[in-house]
Amino acid sequence: MSYTPIDSTVLTGVLNNQGTQATSALQTLILNNQGTQATSALQTTGNSTATVVMNSQGTQATEATQANIYNALGTLAVAASGTRAVLYDESGNPVEVVIDTDNKYHLAVSLIQDVKVSALNSTNVALGASGSYTGLSETTLGVAGIQVSMKTDQNTAVYVDQSADGTNWDVTDDYGYITSKPFGVTVQAVSNYYRVRAVNARTIPQTYLRLNTALCPVIEAVPRTLSDEGNLKVEVYGIESEIGDKVYVSQQRELKTATAVRLAGQAFSGSILDANFWGSAGVSSGVAAQGNGQLTLSTGSSANGLVRITSSRSGRFVAGNSNYYRGVIQCPAASGSNIRRWGAFSTTDGFFFERDGTNFSCVSRLNSVDTRISTGSFNGDLGATFTPTSNVEVFDIYYAPFEVVYYIDNELLHRLPSTTAPLSSTMTLPVGLECNNLAGNTANNTLQVRVSSISRLGDLYSDSFVRATAAATSSIFKYGAGKLHRIVFTGIAAGSVAVYDNINASGVAFIDLTLPTGAGAFVSPFSLEIMANFYTGMTVVTTANVKATWIYE
Repeated sequence: MSYTPIDSTVLTGVLNNQGTQATSALQTLILNNQGTQATSALQTTGNSTATVVMNSQGTQATEATQANIYNALGTLAVAASGTRAVLYDESGNPVEVVIDTDNKYHLAVSLIQDVKVSALNSTNVALGASGSYTGLSETTLGVAGIQVSMKTDQNTAVYVDQSADGTNWDVTDDYGYITSKPFGVTVQAVSNYYRVRAVNARTIPQTYLRLNTALCPVIEAVPRTLSDEGNLKVEVYGIESEIGDKVYVSQQRELKTATAVRLAGQAFSGSILDANFWGSAGVSSGVAAQGNGQLTLSTGSSANGLVRITSSRSGRFVAGNSNYYRGVIQCPAASGSNIRRWGAFSTTDGFFFERDGTNFSCVSRLNSVDTRISTGSFNGDLGATFTPTSNVEVFDIYYAPFEVVYYIDNELLHRLPSTTAPLSSTMTLPVGLECNNLAGNTANNTLQVRVSSISRLGDLYSDSFVRATAAATSSIFKYGAGKLHRIVFTGIAAGSVAVYDNINASGVAFIDLTLPTGAGAFVSPFSLEIMANFYTGMTVVTTANVKATWIYE
């Protein structure tokens, strides 16, 4: 490109706005790309700067009328309009101006984000039982966030790996996908390469999988150091459980906590089932065999084989606390018609898990009537549909008069509120285990139990009650479960004392005492510590010569 030479006299001769030559000023000539004069600036003398702008036609523009500005093609870029200029884009559209909160004007601009979907780390191929998917190494240069979303019908582990060289994966963020919850995470890109992996956490194949990964150049990615649940680590204002129950702090700023105390159930040590702690509630050709730290309930090969085991003690319920059942159970696939149950239940009341062939249910029992919530209707984190595997799993049932909550492997399966009617006529329940063939089935089905117990979330003891007797009595001291702490004899003569775990004086007395006379007589007052539980009630029978104070829960 060539330009027309400029006369040197024009450069040195500077004119003021009256057209006469000015001193101590520098004139600049601006040429467009065609080589012709575009704008001639003339400066007056003095300290002030008064610039006169001439348009591309060489005519002078007044202070009230600014010159038009032309682009490299010689077409209009800025049109003069009084003292204001309008900017146009390459298509002739005016560029907008916006006002901020300080009443200042700025050009209206926008940021357009170029989000890319990753074909190397996205898939629609469903995973088989315990199957896995591994994406390919992909650069994160120019990427701020890695967005991963997924939908499938089986619980799945998701991993986002990052690497400096695309080979050694030194940084991994892992997430647990639960079928009942939407899943989408944004991971901050901190290294040069990344990949996405997914592992089916169940031994049941997925029927569909939609795993999608997108790369975002500009995004507010959350910090990489999150909690195990994927939440931000922040100061605690309030604490809630996964089912929304709040944790309380007392007026003395003490956190309300509870100690778990085992009430019923015993370890399966040795090869003999301890009849002091476990009893048979019904056996028909079935067998309960103990060995290697577990109890195996087998139906045997006779038609309609049945074996039912219950704990000798019940887990006493104390108002204001919750009880919970824990079972470490292996429930292999059954052959033929069969029902297996485990939980805190008797033949009339309680709460338990039930597997009936292909159906799996959470059950509440009230006065021998069972109410089932079966797979497909669950409302917990494990999804509406859930069936245990044939491997060992941990089953928990937390129960109180207002609600029962069922867990598997520490994940919420179902929450059952008691809204209009009780779920069980009593909360004092034994451990129950059952394996039962039906419809003439002769297959030997089993239920394998490593742990089965009931505990209370609360102290072992509650505040005691005191009652005195001074004459012969046959009285019900309490209906329901409790604990006899102590008997203090305040007047002793020949006589007897009997205490029954019942609401009448029948059955075997758990205290049957004949007071000695003569040289072996007790000296009153005499205190006898008992610390014995009762479950149905406490009935006391004494003779006329016995005066005593009874301390019990």
